[in-house]
Amino acid sequence: MFLAIAAGRIFAEEKQALGRIVVTPSRLSQYAGEDTRSVTILDRSTMKYSAYSAISDAIGDVGGIDIRRRGAEGVQADINIRGSSFEQNTVLIDGVKVNDPQTGHFDMDLPLTTMDVDRVEILKGPASSLYGANSFGGVINILTKRPEGKGSVTLESEGGSFDYFRTSLSASLPAGILRNGFSVEESRSSGYMPETDFNIFSLSENSSIETPAGKYDFLFGYTKKDFG
Repeated sequence: MFLAIAAGRIFAEEKQALGRIVVTPSRLSQYAGEDTRSVTILDRSTMKYSAYSAISDAIGDVGGIDIRRRGAEGVQADINIRGSSFEQNTVLIDGVKVNDPQTGHFDMDLPLTTMDVDRVEILKGPASSLYGANSFGGVINILTKRPEGKGSVTLESEGGSFDYFRTSLSASLPAGILRNGFSVEESRSSGYMPETDFNIFSLSENSSIETPAGKYDFLFGYTKKDFG
């Protein structure tokens, strides 16, 4: 902390340390100040304190994104960005495209639990030059958490009316140079009216290993949805 005196007045300025800053640039080279793309990042804390439990519902809370829900908890959700159709948006998990090759109605059937998401990067506007023809409306990239180097277990559970119940379990189990992360989640409800019941089960396994030849990441996911 230091003092500065100017025109008979004393000003105190205190140094502050900034936290981690995540920058998501375009893969196209450009000069500073010329980037006019709309990029929104939902970090881990934003997702945690969101009013929604499902990943698709939390994404739909961002301006310019319309989520057409056909059930609670993301049981079936279609997504469009800035008025585009369901098939004109690209969904990525850790940079890997997961769009359904036949229809745009299953792009948000993500083989992840809510405890797997580290952050979500949303690029609004045309991006077909980088991500293919399905990226006319925009791109959603869901980045998963990296396995921790120490053992840990996290359990979450909640319930409500209409027999609603959701429970999630996440565990980190390192083994030498291999880091493992495992998550399982189930949510179910009898529905607020006939044909609105659902039962969703998801599990995932995330592994990371560092060798002299480089670092390798493995992700396995499974989801099963019964509804209506």
